[in-house]
Amino acid sequence: MPTNPQFVNQVIALVNQERVNVGLPPLSADSHLILAAEQHSQDMAENDFFSQIGFNGSTPGSRLRGVGYQFATFEENIAAGQATPEEVVQTWLNDPGERDNLFAPNVQNIGAGYFLLEDDFGNFNPNHYWTILLGTRAAQSVVIRGTNNPNIFQGSVADDTIFGGANNDTLFGNGGNDSVLGSNSNDILQGNAGDDTLFGENEADTIFGGQNNDFLFGGNGADSLLGSKGGDRLSGDAGNDTLDGDEDNDILDAGSGDDSLAGGLGEDILLGSIGDDTLDGGNGIDTLIAGEGADSVTGGKGDDLIAGNAGNDILFGNDGNDQIEAGDDFDIILGGKGVDTLLGNRGNDIILGGTEPDLIFGGKDADSLLGQQGDDILFGDIGEDTVEGGEGNDQIFGGDNNDELIGGQGNDTIAGNRGNDTLTGGEGDDLIFGGKDDDLLLGEAGADTILGDKGDDRIFGNQESDSIFGGEGNDVITGEDGEDTLIGNQGNDILNGGKDSDFLIGGKDSDTLIGDLGNDTLTGDLGDDILEGGDGEDSLQAGEGNDQLLGGLGRDTLNGDKGADFLDGGADDDVLDGGEGNDVLTGQGGEDSLTGGEGSDEIQGGAEDDFLDGGDDSDRLFGQEGNDTINAGEGNDLLEGASGDDQLTAGDGADTLDGSTGDDILAGDAGDDSLDGGAGADALTGGAGEDTLTGGTGDDNLTGGTGEDTLTGGTGDDQLDGGADEDSLLGGAGNDTITGGEGADTLIAGDGNDNLDGGTQADTLTGGAGNDTLNAGAGEDTVEGNEGNDVIDGGADSDNLVGGGGNDTLTGGDGVDVLNGDEGDDVLDGGGQNDRLLGGSGVDIITGGTGNDTLTGGAGNDTLTGGDGRDVFSLGISDGVDRIENFEAGLDRIRISVSDNLFQESIQNAPLPPDAAPDATPTDTMIEIVRIADNERTLLAILPGVLPAAVEPTVELIG
Repeated sequence: MPTNPQFVNQVIALVNQERVNVGLPPLSADSHLILAAEQHSQDMAENDFFSQIGFNGSTPGSRLRGVGYQFATFEENIAAGQATPEEVVQTWLNDPGERDNLFAPNVQNIGAGYFLLEDDFGNFNPNHYWTILLGTRAAQSVVIRGTNNPNIFQGSVADDTIFGGANNDTLFGNGGNDSVLGSNSNDILQGNAGDDTLFGENEADTIFGGQNNDFLFGGNGADSLLGSKGGDRLSGDAGNDTLDGDEDNDILDAGSGDDSLAGGLGEDILLGSIGDDTLDGGNGIDTLIAGEGADSVTGGKGDDLIAGNAGNDILFGNDGNDQIEAGDDFDIILGGKGVDTLLGNRGNDIILGGTEPDLIFGGKDADSLLGQQGDDILFGDIGEDTVEGGEGNDQIFGGDNNDELIGGQGNDTIAGNRGNDTLTGGEGDDLIFGGKDDDLLLGEAGADTILGDKGDDRIFGNQESDSIFGGEGNDVITGEDGEDTLIGNQGNDILNGGKDSDFLIGGKDSDTLIGDLGNDTLTGDLGDDILEGGDGEDSLQAGEGNDQLLGGLGRDTLNGDKGADFLDGGADDDVLDGGEGNDVLTGQGGEDSLTGGEGSDEIQGGAEDDFLDGGDDSDRLFGQEGNDTINAGEGNDLLEGASGDDQLTAGDGADTLDGSTGDDILAGDAGDDSLDGGAGADALTGGAGEDTLTGGTGDDNLTGGTGEDTLTGGTGDDQLDGGADEDSLLGGAGNDTITGGEGADTLIAGDGNDNLDGGTQADTLTGGAGNDTLNAGAGEDTVEGNEGNDVIDGGADSDNLVGGGGNDTLTGGDGVDVLNGDEGDDVLDGGGQNDRLLGGSGVDIITGGTGNDTLTGGAGNDTLTGGDGRDVFSLGISDGVDRIENFEAGLDRIRISVSDNLFQESIQNAPLPPDAAPDATPTDTMIEIVRIADNERTLLAILPGVLPAAVEPTVELIG
């Protein structure tokens, strides 16, 4: 037969046994289920298909309703090809889904169907077709109403409606989708299974949702609502309520009053409403909205969405990646663990990020933001905010007002934006931007990069090596500790490097750069800058503009570059270069090197031994103290050595060199130079050009060099050498040695016992006061001894020699010379050639030497020796009695000069009284002149020895 009741009963018995084996109750056989199962088995066999959807499109549920089985729940399995009940049950047990259907805990009835198609010739030919159904009948709804006494009601498994009474009731919905209402008392409501609706009404109610998706409404009074399983909706309504969503995805609405909401497990929505509420999302991804009042909101685990609304709220994200937005009042936001997004909105909020990288917005008004741990991004937004990154590498942005931004630990990025902000980097290597307006930027620990941006900023680098850029505005920048890089950029900036070796650049406009401690590098760049090196070995570069460079302590290098710069080396050994422009350089202490460069510069060496170089153009160089080396360079320069043993070199141009005190060395070089040794034993060399050399006080050495030079020895025992060309040399006071050198020179001895040497050309030598030695040298020279007992040597060529005052010695030398002893007891020697010798006043000794000489004794009893050649002895009527030696009769002549022709000469050997000629002897020949009018005789000369009568001297009488 097609069906087999025995097989049906065996299948039901085998399934029940398996349920008992796993601890489940057996199911009762239901004829409606058996009928529906047999109909579907036959349908599959006869219509050649295998599916839970019938041949006519029926479903298991429609088939159950078709046989009159109203179900609350059901399960269906089908099979084909198994020949026995044991085989088919085992097949279902082997399939996980079908096994779960057999072991369903919420079913009560069972029915099975079997159909055998022996001649199975279709596309699907299993022969044996099986169906099993398990179900629970639907219950019938009831309505229960309470009395005025305390009631305990329990609904059926159907969809019941239960009303409490006037007293304290306990109401259970049981199974089904129930509606439970408590009334005006302290009721306990429990929905149990089904999608229930529970209303607590008035007073303090306790409401449990139970299984499935329930709606719990507390009503008036302090209610306690627990959603339990299922996606529940809880509303506390009025009163101070406690709401707990428990499992699954719940919606909790606090209502009015100070309520406590806990989402529990699942993805919950918590609404705070009116009053000071406490919201706790629990596990899951929750949405929490605080509502009005001072609320406390905790997200719990999961990625939560939290909103604060009105009132002073405390919002805590807890675990998970949360999004938190505060309301309009004073709120506190705590991100907790996870990557959170936090927004303060309106009000003066306090926002703390938590342990992971957070995104934080302060919103409007004055907020306090702290990123805490993690690499956070913080925006102060509108209002005067305090923003601190905390630990981690944070990004901090200030907003539009006066903010305080603190990086904290980690390598942070901080931007102030608008407003007068205070930015502090904290620990780590930070990047800090001041933004617009006047900011205070503090790098603190770490190697920071700081940009003041716009506004008049104050910037402090603090510890380690920082890079600081002032940006626009008049900034004050201090590097403090570490090897810092400070750049002022635009504006009139003040840069202070602080400790260690720093690098400073002023940028545009007029800046002040202070290296402070350490070996610093300072560059003024554009504008009129002030650069102060401070302590350490500093390098200062002025750039364009009229700059001031102050080296301070340490061995500094100062470069003026363009503009009219002022360079002050300060203490220690400094190197200064004025560069272009009219500069002022002063070395101060230490052994300094100063170079003016281009432009008309003023250079002062300062204390100790300095090196000065004027460079191009007309410069003023002052060595001051110490043994200085001063080079004029190009241009018409002024060089002054001041104290110390200085070396001054003029260079190109008409230079003025003043050695001042000390034993100085002055060199003129090219150009018409003026050299003054000043006090001390100085050495002056004129070089090329028409130079003026003045030795000053002290024993000086002056050399004119090439050009028509003027040399003045001054006081002291000086040595003067005119060098090449026609020079003028004045010895001054002291025992001087003066050499004309090449050229027709003028030598003037001055005071003291001087030694003059005219050189090779036609020189003019003047002895001055003192016992001088004058050697005219080669050339037709003019020599005058002046006062003192002088020794004069005409040298080669025809010279004109005048002894002047004092007992002088004159030697004509080679050439046709003119010798004039002038005053004093002089000794004259004509030397070679035809010389003219005049003794002058005093007792003179005159020797003509070789050549045809003319000897005139002048006033005084002189001794005249003609020497070789035809000599002329010139006698005057009132010149005294001269002694003529080596007179050669026939060659030599005696010329007597008288005022008129009223005299005649007389030559005789008659002795005269001793007082007439003290040195005469009776054997001498007397040369007399006789006045004709009264025969008055005047003795003019004596010729030693008796001349023969036949050999008389030739005497010319000139009147």
